[in-house]
Order: sequence, then structure tokens, then C-alpha cells
Amino acid sequence: MIETLAIKNTNDTPEVLLSADTNEFRIEGYSMPEDSLMFYNPIIAWFHEYLAGPVSDMEVRFRMIYFNTASAKQIARVLTVLDGSPARGHITIVWQYETDDTEMLRSGKRFQQQLGLNFVFQEVEPSLDPDLYQEEPVYRVVKNL
Repeated sequence: MIETLAIKNTNDTPEVLLSADTNEFRIEGYSMPEDSLMFYNPIIAWFHEYLAGPVSDMEVRFRMIYFNTASAKQIARVLTVLDGSPARGHITIVWQYETDDTEMLRSGKRFQQQLGLNFVFQEVEPSLDPDLYQEEPVYRVVKNL
């Protein structure tokens, strides 16, 4: 059985929770690690292993506040692994972006155009807590696109 991959967020890296047990797949926060390849390789390996088995419907949620160019390349690699899976018809990408963050919405739309995955875009209110590095993000969906 595949283990859960949980990575706590830092000032430079997003929180990651990939759990087959709870059917929860999310990456959220800031992504500007010093070595983005090293940070994202375990995520990509986890998805490769998970997608090798039978897959039921899954939603992979991205709620990025900011990511740099190196991280964008690695996020594209993650999405490419999902897109290349025989289960891709069962995978939905939920791309959440904060109200008025048109750049993050555009980033999600660019990924969508390059891939055959089903994307759902959700506008969410920014965190009410001024500490954006909190353990539990505080937000609510404003609207689905």
C-alpha cells in the first residue's frame, strides 16, 4: 500500500498532502525552494507510484499563492505525470486562486491549455489571518468557473 506523503509548508515551500487513504491530494502555499527539482521529485515519484495502481475519481487541488519560474516547471511536471496516466479521465485539477489574483488564474489557464486534464477554477477569498504561513489555511470558495 502506498504511504501518505505529507510535507509541512515553510516560508519557501508549499504544504503538500497526498493521501490515498483519505483521497486527499493538495499542494498549497508559496513555492520558491532553493532547489525546486529536489523538492518536487518526491511528489512526482509519489504520483507515479499511486497512478500505477487502480485509480478512482480524484481531485488534485492546487492553491498556490506564489510560485517562481523554477517551481512552475516542476508544477508542469506534476501535471504532466497526471495527464500521462491511463486514469487521466478520472482526474480533476481544482485550481484555486485568491480574489483579484488574475496572474494565478492565468497560470492555471495556461496549464489547462497545455494538457488534456479536466480543470475546475475556484476563486477563494484571501486568508483572514495576516500570517500567510499558517498551518491550516483559512479560505472559502467564492465561485467556481
